[in-house]
Amino acid sequence: MTYINSTHDSIDLGGFTVGQWKEKRRKLISDLNYNSEWEEVVDWYIKRLKIRYFDPMRRIEKNNIGEGFSLVTVHCVLIEHFASITQGKIFNHNKNKKSPKYEYSLCSKHFQEFLKSSSLFSEYFNTSTITKPEFDTKDFYSNVRCALLHEACTKNNWRINTLSCGYYNPNSKLLIKEDDGIKRLYRDVLTVKLSEFLVNYNEDLKKDEKLRLYFARKMDHLCEIEPDKQRYIWWRKI
Repeated sequence: MTYINSTHDSIDLGGFTVGQWKEKRRKLISDLNYNSEWEEVVDWYIKRLKIRYFDPMRRIEKNNIGEGFSLVTVHCVLIEHFASITQGKIFNHNKNKKSPKYEYSLCSKHFQEFLKSSSLFSEYFNTSTITKPEFDTKDFYSNVRCALLHEACTKNNWRINTLSCGYYNPNSKLLIKEDDGIKRLYRDVLTVKLSEFLVNYNEDLKKDEKLRLYFARKMDHLCEIEPDKQRYIWWRKI
């Protein structure tokens, strides 16, 4: 995988610059414990997602006709991003046997594992319980995520709705399966759940050093900084 060692330190990545991150990472490596330096860069990250994703999503939500496809397409981008950052994974379409283990190319496996393991979706997809999960991760990946990104539609009886649309959903669930096989995804509920996930992720970063190292690796990648295993532990095998 090719990385660009950017000299454009003034590039704005959504509330912070490449140069600011370069300066901060030199401080973070000297103290991996959660402190005010870590808190500041995590705040940068959260503000970036707010500016570039969550604020636009809420503007889209104000519409009442046709917004579901656009919104859930963005949701799916965030789901894969959250799957990546919580595992320190980096997508590489050209991954091969010599590629680092932190790279992945199979989006399907990566995306589906997150649906199964994350508390965000555990109620619907968790396979660790005795009972069979109500929804299938492959079905969601293929007929919601991929169908939206590649075909601009949903397939296999999936529908995207809002709580105000009038369909029966008294408990404000994210997913509802009806007797006739129709599967309804409530896009406003998913926006809320993704927001809640970000809050919980922020709290987890305070307690989990490995998660912070994964976070730093993704920040380097975002800034197109070359991996440096000698100086930065988050580029080593963790």
